[in-house]
Amino acid sequence: MSRQTEPGVLHRRPAAAVVTSHPVKAEENNTSGVEDDLVEEDQPEHETNTDPDNIYKSINLDQEININTVLSQTQNGNGLIELLLEGKNPTDKMITQITHILCDCLLTLYGERPSTFHKDVIARSLVKTYPILASSASDVPHALWFHINGRGEGRHAGKIHYRMEYFAKKSNKRVFHRRQQAIDDAVKSEQPEMTEGVEEDMEGIITELKFIVPSDQSKTHILNLWSKTIKIRNEHRNEGTFLTFLNDFPVASGFGGLLIAQDYKILYLKAAEFEEFWNAMQPKILNRYPDVYRFIKNDFLRALAIVRQKNPTRGTKQTREEQQDLHLRKMNPLHGIIQWINPDKSMPILTIPQIIVVGEEFEQGVCYVVWNNVIFETETNVVQAFTILCKLFAVGNVTCAPSDKLFYGFFSAACLRVEKMSTTANKFLDFL
Repeated sequence: MSRQTEPGVLHRRPAAAVVTSHPVKAEENNTSGVEDDLVEEDQPEHETNTDPDNIYKSINLDQEININTVLSQTQNGNGLIELLLEGKNPTDKMITQITHILCDCLLTLYGERPSTFHKDVIARSLVKTYPILASSASDVPHALWFHINGRGEGRHAGKIHYRMEYFAKKSNKRVFHRRQQAIDDAVKSEQPEMTEGVEEDMEGIITELKFIVPSDQSKTHILNLWSKTIKIRNEHRNEGTFLTFLNDFPVASGFGGLLIAQDYKILYLKAAEFEEFWNAMQPKILNRYPDVYRFIKNDFLRALAIVRQKNPTRGTKQTREEQQDLHLRKMNPLHGIIQWINPDKSMPILTIPQIIVVGEEFEQGVCYVVWNNVIFETETNVVQAFTILCKLFAVGNVTCAPSDKLFYGFFSAACLRVEKMSTTANKFLDFL
Protein backbone atom coordinates (compact mmCIF):
# COMPACT_ATOMS: atom_id res chain seq x y z
CA MET A 1 0.00 0.00 0.00
CA SER A 2 1.40 3.41 -0.87
CA ARG A 3 2.06 5.84 1.91
CA GLN A 4 -0.59 8.24 0.57
CA THR A 5 -3.37 5.74 1.41
CA GLU A 6 -1.85 4.46 4.66
CA PRO A 7 -3.76 5.41 7.85
CA GLY A 8 -2.10 8.39 9.50
CA VAL A 9 -0.75 9.74 6.20
CA LEU A 10 0.53 13.27 6.31
CA HIS A 11 -1.63 16.19 5.25
CA ARG A 12 0.05 17.62 2.19
CA ARG A 13 0.00 21.36 1.69
CA PRO A 14 1.53 23.54 -1.02
CA ALA A 15 4.97 24.77 -0.10
CA ALA A 16 5.07 28.30 1.30
CA ALA A 17 6.05 31.09 -1.08
CA VAL A 18 9.54 31.77 0.16
CA VAL A 19 12.78 32.58 -1.56
CA THR A 20 15.27 29.73 -1.37
CA SER A 21 18.29 28.60 -3.28
CA HIS A 22 16.31 25.49 -4.22
CA PRO A 23 12.95 26.56 -5.71
CA VAL A 24 10.20 23.97 -5.22
CA LYS A 25 6.94 23.81 -7.14
CA ALA A 26 3.74 23.66 -5.10
CA GLU A 27 2.61 20.49 -6.85
CA GLU A 28 5.79 18.55 -6.14
CA ASN A 29 5.09 15.49 -4.05
CA ASN A 30 6.86 14.43 -0.89
CA THR A 31 9.46 12.43 -2.81
CA SER A 32 10.81 15.33 -4.88
CA GLY A 33 14.42 14.93 -5.85
CA VAL A 34 15.20 18.49 -4.75
CA GLU A 35 14.13 17.75 -1.19
CA ASP A 36 16.13 14.55 -1.08
CA ASP A 37 19.19 16.41 -2.31
CA LEU A 38 18.74 18.99 0.41
CA VAL A 39 18.50 16.36 3.11
CA GLU A 40 21.51 14.49 1.77
CA GLU A 41 23.64 17.63 1.38
CA ASP A 42 22.77 19.39 4.62
CA GLN A 43 22.25 16.45 6.97
CA PRO A 44 24.21 13.30 7.69
CA GLU A 45 22.29 10.06 7.59
CA HIS A 46 23.05 9.37 11.24
CA GLU A 47 23.26 11.65 14.25
CA THR A 48 26.72 13.09 14.69
CA ASN A 49 26.28 13.64 18.43
CA THR A 50 26.98 10.34 20.16
CA ASP A 51 26.16 11.51 23.70
CA PRO A 52 22.39 12.28 23.82
CA ASP A 53 22.48 12.31 27.63
CA ASN A 54 24.13 15.72 27.47
CA ILE A 55 21.83 17.28 24.87
CA TYR A 56 18.35 16.29 25.96
CA LYS A 57 18.62 16.24 29.76
CA SER A 58 17.36 19.83 30.17
CA ILE A 59 14.14 19.20 28.19
CA ASN A 60 10.87 18.93 30.13
CA LEU A 61 7.93 17.10 28.53
CA ASP A 62 5.40 17.62 31.32
CA GLN A 63 3.59 19.96 28.93
CA GLU A 64 3.63 20.83 25.22
CA ILE A 65 6.78 22.61 24.03
CA ASN A 66 8.16 24.20 20.88
CA ILE A 67 9.61 21.11 19.21
CA ASN A 68 12.58 23.14 17.97
CA THR A 69 13.87 22.79 21.54
CA VAL A 70 14.41 19.11 20.74
CA LEU A 71 15.37 19.33 17.06
CA SER A 72 17.93 22.10 17.55
CA GLN A 73 20.08 19.92 19.80
CA THR A 74 21.61 18.07 16.84
CA GLN A 75 23.08 18.94 13.44
CA ASN A 76 20.51 16.69 11.79
CA GLY A 77 17.69 18.43 13.63
CA ASN A 78 18.87 21.91 12.67
CA GLY A 79 18.81 20.87 9.03
CA LEU A 80 15.25 19.62 9.44
CA ILE A 81 14.21 22.91 11.04
CA GLU A 82 15.46 24.85 8.00
CA LEU A 83 13.51 22.64 5.61
CA LEU A 84 10.32 22.73 7.69
CA LEU A 85 10.46 26.52 8.07
CA GLU A 86 10.68 26.77 4.29
CA GLY A 87 7.40 24.86 4.08
CA LYS A 88 8.92 21.76 2.49
CA ASN A 89 6.63 18.77 2.22
CA PRO A 90 8.42 16.10 4.24
CA THR A 91 10.02 13.16 2.50
CA ASP A 92 10.13 9.63 3.87
CA LYS A 93 13.70 10.26 4.90
CA MET A 94 12.77 13.41 6.81
CA ILE A 95 9.94 11.57 8.58
CA THR A 96 12.37 8.84 9.64
CA GLN A 97 14.91 11.38 10.88
CA ILE A 98 12.29 13.27 12.88
CA THR A 99 11.07 10.01 14.42
CA HIS A 100 14.60 9.00 15.41
CA ILE A 101 15.35 12.35 17.03
CA LEU A 102 12.11 12.40 19.04
CA CYS A 103 12.59 8.81 20.17
CA ASP A 104 16.22 9.49 21.14
CA CYS A 105 14.91 12.29 23.35
CA LEU A 106 12.30 10.01 24.96
CA LEU A 107 14.86 7.26 25.41
CA THR A 108 17.24 9.61 27.18
CA LEU A 109 14.64 11.14 29.48
CA TYR A 110 12.42 8.15 30.30
CA GLY A 111 14.17 4.98 29.15
CA GLU A 112 12.89 2.30 26.77
CA ARG A 113 9.32 2.49 28.10
CA PRO A 114 8.22 6.14 28.32
CA SER A 115 4.67 6.80 29.49
CA THR A 116 1.80 7.24 27.07
CA PHE A 117 1.51 10.79 28.36
CA HIS A 118 5.04 11.79 27.34
CA LYS A 119 4.81 10.12 23.92
CA ASP A 120 1.57 11.96 23.31
CA VAL A 121 3.02 15.30 24.47
CA ILE A 122 6.04 15.14 22.16
CA ALA A 123 3.82 14.17 19.18
CA ARG A 124 1.39 17.02 19.89
CA SER A 125 4.29 19.44 20.25
CA LEU A 126 5.68 18.40 16.87
CA VAL A 127 2.41 19.00 14.99
CA LYS A 128 1.63 22.18 16.91
CA THR A 129 5.02 23.62 15.96
CA TYR A 130 4.83 22.39 12.35
CA PRO A 131 1.20 21.92 11.19
CA ILE A 132 2.48 20.65 7.84
CA LEU A 133 3.32 17.40 9.67
CA ALA A 134 -0.33 16.85 10.66
CA SER A 135 -2.31 13.85 9.44
CA SER A 136 -5.19 14.24 7.03
CA ALA A 137 -6.43 10.64 7.33
CA SER A 138 -7.43 10.91 10.98
CA ASP A 139 -9.33 13.23 13.29
CA VAL A 140 -6.21 13.21 15.47
CA PRO A 141 -3.69 15.69 13.95
CA HIS A 142 -0.66 13.87 15.37
CA ALA A 143 -1.94 10.36 14.51
CA LEU A 144 1.01 9.58 12.23
CA TRP A 145 3.42 10.13 15.11
CA PHE A 146 1.51 8.80 18.11
CA HIS A 147 -2.13 7.78 18.20
CA ILE A 148 -3.64 6.68 21.53
CA ASN A 149 -5.93 3.67 21.00
CA GLY A 150 -4.99 3.80 17.35
CA ARG A 151 -5.79 0.14 16.81
CA GLY A 152 -8.53 -0.61 19.28
CA GLU A 153 -9.12 0.02 22.97
CA GLY A 154 -5.93 0.14 24.96
CA ARG A 155 -3.63 -0.14 21.92
CA HIS A 156 -1.58 2.57 20.30
CA ALA A 157 -0.04 3.33 16.91
CA GLY A 158 2.24 5.81 15.18
CA LYS A 159 5.89 6.18 14.22
CA ILE A 160 7.00 7.07 17.76
CA HIS A 161 5.02 4.22 19.30
CA TYR A 162 6.50 1.55 17.03
CA ARG A 163 10.09 2.74 17.42
CA MET A 164 9.81 2.87 21.22
CA GLU A 165 8.25 -0.62 21.15
CA TYR A 166 11.32 -1.73 19.21
CA PHE A 167 13.60 -0.31 21.91
CA ALA A 168 11.55 -1.98 24.65
CA LYS A 169 11.65 -5.40 22.98
CA LYS A 170 15.34 -5.06 22.19
CA SER A 171 16.17 -4.22 25.80
CA ASN A 172 16.77 -6.99 28.30
CA LYS A 173 15.47 -4.76 31.08
CA ARG A 174 11.98 -5.23 32.45
CA VAL A 175 12.21 -2.12 34.61
CA PHE A 176 10.11 0.96 33.93
CA HIS A 177 12.16 4.11 34.38
CA ARG A 178 9.25 6.26 35.42
CA ARG A 179 9.30 5.36 39.09
CA GLN A 180 13.10 5.66 39.25
CA GLN A 181 12.89 9.05 37.59
CA ALA A 182 10.17 10.02 40.05
CA ILE A 183 12.45 8.99 42.89
CA ASP A 184 15.36 10.97 41.43
CA ASP A 185 13.12 14.01 40.95
CA ALA A 186 11.84 13.61 44.47
CA VAL A 187 15.37 13.72 45.81
CA LYS A 188 15.99 16.98 43.95
CA SER A 189 12.66 18.66 44.68
CA GLU A 190 12.19 17.59 48.27
CA GLN A 191 15.69 18.18 49.60
CA PRO A 192 15.59 21.12 52.02
CA GLU A 193 17.07 24.36 50.83
CA MET A 194 20.26 25.07 52.73
CA THR A 195 20.75 28.48 54.23
CA GLU A 196 23.89 30.00 52.77
CA GLY A 197 26.85 29.21 54.95
CA VAL A 198 24.82 26.83 57.16
CA GLU A 199 24.97 23.07 56.69
CA GLU A 200 22.13 20.89 57.98
CA ASP A 201 23.00 18.25 60.56
CA MET A 202 21.48 15.33 58.64
CA GLU A 203 22.69 12.80 61.18
CA GLY A 204 20.87 14.71 63.90
CA ILE A 205 17.72 15.00 61.76
CA ILE A 206 17.70 11.25 61.08
CA THR A 207 18.23 10.45 64.75
CA GLU A 208 15.42 12.81 65.79
CA LEU A 209 13.00 11.28 63.27
CA LYS A 210 13.91 7.79 64.45
CA PHE A 211 12.93 8.44 68.06
CA ILE A 212 10.27 11.17 67.85
CA VAL A 213 6.81 10.33 69.22
CA PRO A 214 3.91 11.18 66.86
CA SER A 215 1.36 13.59 68.35
CA ASP A 216 -0.84 16.46 67.24
CA GLN A 217 1.71 18.90 68.65
CA SER A 218 4.67 17.32 66.81
CA LYS A 219 2.84 16.61 63.54
CA THR A 220 4.07 19.69 61.63
CA HIS A 221 7.63 19.14 62.81
CA ILE A 222 7.51 15.46 61.85
CA LEU A 223 6.32 16.33 58.33
CA ASN A 224 9.27 18.70 58.04
CA LEU A 225 11.72 16.01 59.19
CA TRP A 226 10.06 13.53 56.82
CA SER A 227 10.58 15.78 53.79
CA LYS A 228 14.25 16.28 54.68
CA THR A 229 14.97 12.56 54.88
CA ILE A 230 13.51 11.36 51.60
CA LYS A 231 16.97 10.40 50.34
CA ILE A 232 17.35 7.62 52.90
CA ARG A 233 13.89 6.25 52.03
CA ASN A 234 14.69 6.28 48.33
CA GLU A 235 17.81 4.24 49.05
CA HIS A 236 15.72 1.67 50.92
CA ARG A 237 13.17 1.62 48.08
CA ASN A 238 15.84 0.99 45.49
CA GLU A 239 17.43 -1.76 47.59
CA GLY A 240 14.09 -3.43 48.43
CA THR A 241 14.57 -2.90 52.18
CA PHE A 242 11.76 -0.44 52.91
CA LEU A 243 10.38 -2.70 55.66
CA THR A 244 13.70 -2.26 57.46
CA PHE A 245 13.20 1.50 57.31
CA LEU A 246 9.68 1.19 58.76
CA ASN A 247 11.00 -0.89 61.64
CA ASP A 248 13.83 1.57 62.32
CA PHE A 249 11.51 4.60 62.12
CA PRO A 250 8.27 3.76 64.00
CA VAL A 251 6.93 7.27 63.36
CA ALA A 252 6.38 6.21 59.72
CA SER A 253 3.23 4.32 60.71
CA GLY A 254 1.77 7.28 62.59
CA PHE A 255 -1.10 9.59 61.60
CA GLY A 256 -3.07 6.86 59.85
CA GLY A 257 -0.54 6.40 57.03
CA LEU A 258 -0.22 10.12 56.27
CA LEU A 259 3.56 9.88 55.78
CA ILE A 260 3.13 7.00 53.31
CA ALA A 261 0.62 9.15 51.41
CA GLN A 262 3.15 12.01 51.37
CA ASP A 263 5.80 9.84 49.74
CA TYR A 264 3.26 8.57 47.22
CA LYS A 265 2.42 12.14 46.26
CA ILE A 266 6.12 12.81 45.66
CA LEU A 267 6.66 9.66 43.59
CA TYR A 268 3.48 10.20 41.56
CA LEU A 269 3.04 13.94 41.20
CA LYS A 270 0.00 13.61 38.93
CA ALA A 271 -1.83 10.95 40.95
CA ALA A 272 -5.55 11.59 41.36
CA GLU A 273 -7.52 11.49 44.60
CA PHE A 274 -8.76 7.94 45.11
CA GLU A 275 -12.23 8.78 46.40
CA GLU A 276 -12.87 11.36 43.68
CA PHE A 277 -13.12 8.63 41.03
CA TRP A 278 -14.27 5.79 43.29
CA ASN A 279 -17.36 7.65 44.54
CA ALA A 280 -18.64 7.84 40.96
CA MET A 281 -17.64 4.25 40.16
CA GLN A 282 -18.97 2.37 43.20
CA PRO A 283 -22.72 2.83 42.51
CA LYS A 284 -22.22 1.73 38.89
CA ILE A 285 -20.55 -1.48 40.06
CA LEU A 286 -23.31 -2.26 42.55
CA ASN A 287 -26.07 -1.51 40.05
CA ARG A 288 -24.44 -3.58 37.30
CA TYR A 289 -24.04 -6.66 39.55
CA PRO A 290 -27.03 -6.53 41.94
CA ASP A 291 -27.00 -10.29 42.69
CA VAL A 292 -23.26 -10.74 43.31
CA TYR A 293 -22.15 -11.12 46.97
CA ARG A 294 -25.49 -9.95 48.31
CA PHE A 295 -24.53 -11.29 51.76
CA ILE A 296 -22.02 -8.42 52.09
CA LYS A 297 -24.08 -5.51 53.37
CA ASN A 298 -21.35 -2.85 53.35
CA ASP A 299 -21.41 -1.22 49.88
CA PHE A 300 -17.68 -0.48 49.73
CA LEU A 301 -16.65 -3.99 50.76
CA ARG A 302 -19.13 -5.55 48.35
CA ALA A 303 -17.87 -3.40 45.47
CA LEU A 304 -14.27 -4.41 46.27
CA ALA A 305 -15.24 -8.08 46.17
CA ILE A 306 -16.93 -7.62 42.79
CA VAL A 307 -13.89 -5.85 41.34
CA ARG A 308 -11.69 -8.69 42.55
CA GLN A 309 -13.94 -11.35 41.02
CA LYS A 310 -14.14 -9.54 37.67
CA ASN A 311 -10.41 -8.75 37.45
CA PRO A 312 -8.64 -12.09 37.95
CA THR A 313 -5.00 -12.50 36.98
CA ARG A 314 -4.97 -15.48 34.65
CA GLY A 315 -2.05 -17.79 33.98
CA THR A 316 -0.30 -17.18 37.31
CA LYS A 317 1.33 -20.11 39.02
CA GLN A 318 -0.29 -20.56 42.41
CA THR A 319 1.86 -21.21 45.44
CA ARG A 320 1.00 -24.03 47.81
CA GLU A 321 -0.23 -21.47 50.33
CA GLU A 322 -2.55 -19.91 47.74
CA GLN A 323 -3.95 -23.31 46.85
CA GLN A 324 -4.66 -23.97 50.51
CA ASP A 325 -6.44 -20.62 50.78
CA LEU A 326 -8.86 -21.29 47.91
CA HIS A 327 -11.55 -22.59 50.25
CA LEU A 328 -11.09 -19.51 52.46
CA ARG A 329 -11.71 -17.27 49.45
CA LYS A 330 -15.04 -18.96 48.89
CA MET A 331 -16.06 -17.97 52.41
CA ASN A 332 -14.41 -14.54 52.25
CA PRO A 333 -14.09 -13.14 48.70
CA LEU A 334 -11.66 -10.53 50.10
CA HIS A 335 -9.37 -13.09 51.77
CA GLY A 336 -5.76 -11.96 51.38
CA ILE A 337 -6.85 -8.32 51.11
CA ILE A 338 -9.06 -7.79 54.15
CA GLN A 339 -9.15 -10.07 57.18
CA TRP A 340 -11.54 -9.77 60.12
CA ILE A 341 -10.43 -10.77 63.64
CA ASN A 342 -11.99 -10.78 67.10
CA PRO A 343 -10.92 -8.06 69.57
CA ASP A 344 -9.25 -10.63 71.83
CA LYS A 345 -6.92 -11.87 69.08
CA SER A 346 -3.45 -10.47 68.43
CA MET A 347 -2.45 -8.91 65.12
CA PRO A 348 -1.24 -11.45 62.55
CA ILE A 349 2.23 -11.10 61.02
CA LEU A 350 1.76 -10.77 57.25
CA THR A 351 4.44 -11.01 54.59
CA ILE A 352 2.18 -9.19 52.10
CA PRO A 353 0.39 -6.03 53.33
CA GLN A 354 -3.31 -6.47 54.14
CA ILE A 355 -6.12 -4.71 55.98
CA ILE A 356 -7.05 -6.14 59.37
CA VAL A 357 -10.48 -5.19 60.69
CA VAL A 358 -11.27 -5.76 64.35
CA GLY A 359 -14.97 -6.52 64.48
CA GLU A 360 -17.75 -8.54 62.89
CA GLU A 361 -17.02 -10.11 59.51
CA PHE A 362 -17.94 -7.94 56.52
CA GLU A 363 -18.74 -5.05 58.85
CA GLN A 364 -16.77 -1.83 59.22
CA GLY A 365 -14.79 -2.03 62.47
CA VAL A 366 -11.47 -0.57 63.58
CA CYS A 367 -9.15 -0.82 60.55
CA TYR A 368 -5.41 -1.41 60.40
CA VAL A 369 -3.03 -1.78 57.48
CA VAL A 370 -0.55 -4.47 58.53
CA TRP A 371 2.76 -5.43 56.93
CA ASN A 372 4.85 -7.88 58.91
CA ASN A 373 5.00 -6.27 62.36
CA VAL A 374 4.33 -2.72 61.14
CA ILE A 375 0.80 -1.46 61.83
CA PHE A 376 -0.97 1.61 60.41
CA GLU A 377 -4.17 2.43 62.31
CA THR A 378 -6.84 4.15 60.21
CA GLU A 379 -9.65 4.05 62.83
CA THR A 380 -12.98 2.95 61.27
CA ASN A 381 -12.41 4.37 57.81
CA VAL A 382 -12.05 1.29 55.58
CA VAL A 383 -11.86 3.43 52.42
CA GLN A 384 -8.86 5.29 53.84
CA ALA A 385 -7.31 1.98 54.92
CA PHE A 386 -7.65 0.56 51.40
CA THR A 387 -6.20 3.72 49.85
CA ILE A 388 -3.15 3.52 52.15
CA LEU A 389 -2.84 -0.20 51.33
CA CYS A 390 -2.67 0.54 47.58
CA LYS A 391 -0.12 3.31 48.13
CA LEU A 392 2.00 1.17 50.47
CA PHE A 393 2.63 -1.35 47.68
CA ALA A 394 4.10 1.43 45.52
CA VAL A 395 5.89 3.42 48.23
CA GLY A 396 7.37 0.32 49.87
CA ASN A 397 8.27 -1.30 46.55
CA VAL A 398 6.25 -4.36 47.65
CA THR A 399 4.95 -7.02 45.28
CA CYS A 400 1.36 -8.14 45.80
CA ALA A 401 0.21 -11.75 45.41
CA PRO A 402 0.42 -12.71 41.70
CA SER A 403 -3.29 -13.53 41.64
CA ASP A 404 -4.13 -9.97 42.76
CA LYS A 405 -1.95 -8.09 40.28
CA LEU A 406 -4.87 -7.01 38.07
CA PHE A 407 -7.02 -6.26 41.11
CA TYR A 408 -4.61 -3.67 42.50
CA GLY A 409 -3.72 -2.54 38.99
CA PHE A 410 -7.37 -1.66 38.42
CA PHE A 411 -7.36 0.87 41.27
CA SER A 412 -3.98 2.30 40.27
CA ALA A 413 -5.29 2.89 36.75
CA ALA A 414 -8.98 3.72 37.28
CA CYS A 415 -8.85 5.67 40.57
CA LEU A 416 -5.30 6.89 41.21
CA ARG A 417 -4.60 7.29 37.46
CA VAL A 418 -0.91 6.36 37.62
CA GLU A 419 -0.88 3.13 35.58
CA LYS A 420 -2.03 2.01 32.17
CA MET A 421 -5.44 0.33 32.13
CA SER A 422 -5.26 -3.43 31.52
CA THR A 423 -7.41 -5.13 28.89
CA THR A 424 -9.36 -6.91 31.64
CA ALA A 425 -10.00 -3.61 33.45
CA ASN A 426 -11.14 -1.97 30.22
CA LYS A 427 -13.65 -4.74 29.58
CA PHE A 428 -14.89 -4.50 33.17
CA LEU A 429 -15.44 -0.75 32.87
CA ASP A 430 -17.24 -1.24 29.55
CA PHE A 431 -19.79 -3.43 31.33
CA LEU A 432 -20.50 -0.59 33.74
